[in-house]
Amino acid sequence: MSHTPNSAVRFCAAIAVLASLGVSVSHAGPPGRAAYDVRVLPIEFPYVTGFNEREQVIAYGPRDLVTVGFLWDARRGTQLIPPLGSFGENSALAIPLDINKHGEVIGSRTLGPGSVGAFFRDRSGTIFDLGPFGAGGLNDHGQIAGARLLPNFETQAVLWTAETGMTDLGGPNSRALEINNRGMIAGEVQGQAAVWTGIGIWQELGVLGGSPFDDTRLSTAQAINDHGWVVGTSTAPAGGAFLWTPHTGMENLGHLHPGADVSLSYGLDINNHGTVIGQSFGWMNLGSEYEQVPPRAFVWTRRTGMLALDDLVPAGWTVYNVIAINDREEILATASYQNNDAQTVVLKQVNGRLE
Repeated sequence: MSHTPNSAVRFCAAIAVLASLGVSVSHAGPPGRAAYDVRVLPIEFPYVTGFNEREQVIAYGPRDLVTVGFLWDARRGTQLIPPLGSFGENSALAIPLDINKHGEVIGSRTLGPGSVGAFFRDRSGTIFDLGPFGAGGLNDHGQIAGARLLPNFETQAVLWTAETGMTDLGGPNSRALEINNRGMIAGEVQGQAAVWTGIGIWQELGVLGGSPFDDTRLSTAQAINDHGWVVGTSTAPAGGAFLWTPHTGMENLGHLHPGADVSLSYGLDINNHGTVIGQSFGWMNLGSEYEQVPPRAFVWTRRTGMLALDDLVPAGWTVYNVIAINDREEILATASYQNNDAQTVVLKQVNGRLE
């Protein structure tokens, strides 16, 4: 991809919010024994958004001129999550965004023309519409983190529970993106990653540095585990995928493009063992524009640092994107074998740990 970044594109590039790109990464796996086995899931959904330890997978895609959500597992197969009603050409949608260990699902779906709200699907398959806000994260207790749109077009972070309904969490232009089983929430306030701990205030996590494209300084949180450790992405001169803990603060996890003129990374998910997954991106400076080089999916642990997943899977496999990681150290990803069509796969550690 070649472009001269304007301010919006510079920000997107700087925080590497490009995880949906399907650019081929032509790195062969190692000749020896791979660290991960690759298991192809028998599903064909355009957009896969998550899974749980039971390997129940959520996704969405077009069907009969509308966008519908899906829940798939090996026992029941594919179960539909439809929008409410049908109106206009492909304007009705249902997008599942998170799933907990019970198989409960949250997301957003259209309720009528121009109306979108959060939904909760319980383990029996019943769908409940929760109101006019965007659901982002779900924990195992059924608590939902999200955001609603204010009249001034800023966003307000919210928490929804069955007992209290929707509660505003405060913070200017805030969003709640993920919630752990202790009720701690990861999100952002005024363009900075932040954590809400239930005492009524947001703790901003800071930034790693300025963007290599301009003076922008922004960060966003993407996931939080039950220890309260947060991963996300920050502007930085290089890298940008971060891990934040109360003891270490925000640390840059690095990148996988040492030869590129601009090398950035994106932290996507973390499990309770502290294993982080994400994407690394690079750009070459051609003078008047930047050309993107193939991105690489990574896994990071405190012991190993950042490793390219292409180097950890059997030869012939190419890992395009990582989507989620569970507490069994399984990684949901899209990959292809010998440059054939991309498939949804689960990467499972061969020896139970990375070497």
